[in-house]
Amino acid sequence: MSWPDPAALSSLLTHLSNYGELYSAELDWAAQRWLPLLDEAGWVTPLTGGAYAMTNAYLALAADLPESECLRRVCFAIPAYRRYLVAVLAEGLVLAGQLDYHEKLEQWVARDLTGIAREINMLLDELEADQGRMVEWPSERIATCFADWRAQCKSFVHWDRVLLGLSGAPTHLFTAVMSHADAFSTHRPAMILDDRPVARLPDFELTKDTGGHLALPPHVIWSTGRQLVHSSLPFFDARSKPLYDATQPVPVIWQDVLAQQPYYRAVLRTGIAVRLSDYVPNALTLFVPDDLGDTRVLVGGRERGSLVELLPGLVATMGYRALCKPSPARVGRILEHWIAVGALEVRDGRVLLQESYARTLHERRRATLLLRGSAREEQMRIEKHLKEMT
Repeated sequence: MSWPDPAALSSLLTHLSNYGELYSAELDWAAQRWLPLLDEAGWVTPLTGGAYAMTNAYLALAADLPESECLRRVCFAIPAYRRYLVAVLAEGLVLAGQLDYHEKLEQWVARDLTGIAREINMLLDELEADQGRMVEWPSERIATCFADWRAQCKSFVHWDRVLLGLSGAPTHLFTAVMSHADAFSTHRPAMILDDRPVARLPDFELTKDTGGHLALPPHVIWSTGRQLVHSSLPFFDARSKPLYDATQPVPVIWQDVLAQQPYYRAVLRTGIAVRLSDYVPNALTLFVPDDLGDTRVLVGGRERGSLVELLPGLVATMGYRALCKPSPARVGRILEHWIAVGALEVRDGRVLLQESYARTLHERRRATLLLRGSAREEQMRIEKHLKEMT
């Protein structure tokens, strides 16, 4: 069987970058073929039920990498392809050594290939097998040795075309591989010593029926509950089974599901803190100067920052690794969504809990979600964080 198509990897990586986790059933067959390779390379880790979550190594990839560079970094770490490219480099370096390109060799090894030099030396040691230094062999013997080694591997011609821009003999590939030597550095963290669950802000629109009324969403990517990464809304499990209480009205279902998403819950908890602070000194206020995305947090009448600036810290205070720094437009949408589902409202330039929602906070079901036990501790951390800001 041939190697999977790199074109199918792009959609998989986009999904992984957006949600941090995926189910194999969410991918087509061509993309599913990549999952064992990504697991072997350390980019994903398998979970139960056919799910895979990104690893710290994948998380450490720069978010602004161009798609082509991201593909190279991911594929260059896949053991079989990496070893194949190491052989391309090893053969090119040996031949350069025979041509007395000593100054160039020193530059390549000391500057460009530091992250992979050990692997090159290990392969040369394996091929030389106590038969003397390969650089001293006849060039024909070197070519035969590497040709025999490559004959044991499946062809990577298509990968070469996509990732290097050309295919052909290893001697032709050497310059192309050298030009992308940075991609051998996977920037694996040492490791990120942070076992908090990851939170991302999902991008979605509220679902409406033909009459413009709030409706339950279909089972799609953003409405699928995840196991480790909080990046979507948990309306359904991977098999389309509803995770919500279908006996509740649609707006109530939306309220409870949104409250399970860390970024949305952090905003709601700030609204709850505002409500509860009416009875204590240094009252909290969510002030809207003009646009919802510019909402400000005031403590005792003094501004402590915009909700845009404070939201990642609030999510972290709840115990998550906050991976998103939302824009004013995204924060505005969070507030708009809470208003639309009947939890928040804007009154006299302030964001407040809607009275109908506030009255439900101490009902058993909702209190368990937001104000009892560990949920109460989370609320207290939010309140403490808001009031201690300088």
